[in-house]
Amino acid sequence: MLLAGNVTGSVSDIALTYYNPAKLSDIEINGFAFNARAYQLNSLKIDPLIADGNPISRTTFTGVPSLVGGTFSLFDERFAYVYLSKLRINNNLSTSYEELNESILQQFPLAESLALRDALSNDIKEDWYGLSWATQINEDLSLGISAFGVYYKYRGVRSANKTFQYEPDRVTTDLLQYNFEQQSYGLNLKVGASYTIDNVEIGLNATLPYLQVFGSGKYGINLVSAGTIGGNDRYYDYNFRDLTSKRKLPFGVSAGAGIKLNKSRIHLNVDYMNALGEYERLEIPEVDLGTDLPSDIKFNEKRSAVVNIGVGGELFIKENFKVFFGISTDFDSLDEGDGFFDLSTENADEFSAGTDYYHLSGGVDWTLKWANLILGLTYSRGTNGIGINSEIGREEPFIEAPTSTDLVSQRLQLVLGLEIPFLDRGMKSLQETLNNN
Repeated sequence: MLLAGNVTGSVSDIALTYYNPAKLSDIEINGFAFNARAYQLNSLKIDPLIADGNPISRTTFTGVPSLVGGTFSLFDERFAYVYLSKLRINNNLSTSYEELNESILQQFPLAESLALRDALSNDIKEDWYGLSWATQINEDLSLGISAFGVYYKYRGVRSANKTFQYEPDRVTTDLLQYNFEQQSYGLNLKVGASYTIDNVEIGLNATLPYLQVFGSGKYGINLVSAGTIGGNDRYYDYNFRDLTSKRKLPFGVSAGAGIKLNKSRIHLNVDYMNALGEYERLEIPEVDLGTDLPSDIKFNEKRSAVVNIGVGGELFIKENFKVFFGISTDFDSLDEGDGFFDLSTENADEFSAGTDYYHLSGGVDWTLKWANLILGLTYSRGTNGIGINSEIGREEPFIEAPTSTDLVSQRLQLVLGLEIPFLDRGMKSLQETLNNN
């Protein structure tokens, strides 16, 4: 984390299970690693969804244990185990508008008050459970593989409410709310290679396409119009369970190098993710919302090919103390679309889909007799222009709903890491016992 992920060719801790399993053959000491716990401050800001409305903003502070694992030797082979909380997103945002402006009063002269509410939330969780193995082909070349069991869950809710009060005993209201949930269980495989030339370490790490083993989904939509002029009240409530669900992730490959400069090092990295054609993540039946034709609700996803680059530095201060820094790009392969803001979802992932991030990091690694301590900070910032097909204002010309809005996402993380080689002696004893038998 302190090198901003620029470690494909030079990773030297338990994170190798993810970045390059071939580097496992370079670790001589067995042990347990808590690498690392990140206390993060997240800030998300979205420009108003309604003209003259209030911007949406939310700030949260959470603690996320990102990676826990260890290494061991068995039958003269190198292994590692790991738990990675790869993704945690939880956003609850809302905006409102209550002003009876001149345009509204021209069309609704008897209106006494107005309340518009637009709210959205999403909750994404992704956990990886992995086992890695590596073997040394010769003094310079190593190969490795990591196999991860993956659990993914994505839930979201969007609601839009419009209420007019004309007199104490007359109120009209329109409500649209929809929600969804997708779960996926599957496998991810990573195949790595590591090669050393003089003072340069070169690494290659290929991530195979995600293989879904089981998936399920839910979708619900509720539409209410009450107190309308002419008695055109409507009520529709649909809840679908056990929907066919798919999740796909394309092939990706990373290449990196660690270049030694005396006792310091420079780390270089480039990542490529392949494109992915549009597919249907949830198969949702057509619904009747009182229109001439049934509403065809789409929950699709597609990805473009992207390339990300980064550079990091490792400064030698003394034998047991090093300083790290890094910068990298994190361009999202998800195509920009109406996303979470549109009933007919063109892009099904979190509403920050298409957001391009930049990461900065820095910190220290302090080696003690009994453990390695890691302390640092990372900062990430991403911006995105999002297209909107807002339910509020769609049929009301007096409320100007923008066709796009800007999203700004920022994250500051305090990183704490701990590596303890207390398992080394026990694993050596176990291996000697097995070999003797």
